[in-house]
Amino acid sequence: MVVVPADHVIRDEESFFKTLNKAIKYAESNDSLVTIGITPTHPYTGYGYIERGNAVDDNEEVYSVKKFHEKPDYETAQHYVQSGRFLWNSGIFVWKKSVFDLELSKNFPDLFSAISEISKRPEDIEKIYERLPKISIDYGLMERSSKVATVPASFYWNDIGSWDAVYDLLIKDKNGNAVEGEFSLKDVKNCLLINHTQKKLAVSGIEGFILVATSEGTLVCRRGESQDIKKIIK
Repeated sequence: MVVVPADHVIRDEESFFKTLNKAIKYAESNDSLVTIGITPTHPYTGYGYIERGNAVDDNEEVYSVKKFHEKPDYETAQHYVQSGRFLWNSGIFVWKKSVFDLELSKNFPDLFSAISEISKRPEDIEKIYERLPKISIDYGLMERSSKVATVPASFYWNDIGSWDAVYDLLIKDKNGNAVEGEFSLKDVKNCLLINHTQKKLAVSGIEGFILVATSEGTLVCRRGESQDIKKIIK
């Protein structure tokens, strides 16, 4: 069973399938929940991290998972990247259904019980689903199980979870600006500028900023700090 998020950007398909096949091969012959970890290219604070342990195969292509870590602050993310032991958590999982069921029954019995109910009474799926706890599979199972392994990967991956991620994906002009919509610019460099309004926006003398304007509101923040939007909204 391969679980792949639908809204992520993956480039270099050959490397992606090669990595995926490693994970499948290991999951077929071992009772492990396997996750693909992306080798970080910079100390990004918008992703969770996987701390890998020792190699669990002869080719050192699969490692035990020592611990999952929540989204860090910048200083902690720098430490993670410098150590060489941490990977971005891609949310891509591979496992045998039998292993998944067993680990779920041990580590997240409430969810396992609900799934069993659905299989017996599929007509009640909506009622049963409404009772389920609102928790991701990472929190509910992967962080609790002792049978988790990871396959490090180096293909380009981006889960587009922030405006910083959008900037990384878009084509830049000669000044390093990613621009969408009507702008008049003077001395603006390395910015993400998105204007979804009917008015032209004039911007001058800034570098390394994110500016997003829509009919519902306007956001201005430094690049690298777009994860703080949640705090602003609260």
